[in-house]
Amino acid sequence: MNTISIPELRTRMQAGLEKNELILDVREPEEFLAGHIPGARNFPLSQLERT
Repeated sequence: MNTISIPELRTRMQAGLEKNELILDVREPEEFLAGHIPGARNFPLSQLERT
């Protein structure tokens, strides 16, 4: 899994994300529902730490 900075993500989104790119949002569900990047998948870090 690769991580990128917010400015790099912005650049990629403006250019059009590649079809195989996945945006994983690790915030808690309440935070995700309050606002997130369209198409992002939510997998809370608190759950990730347990696996």
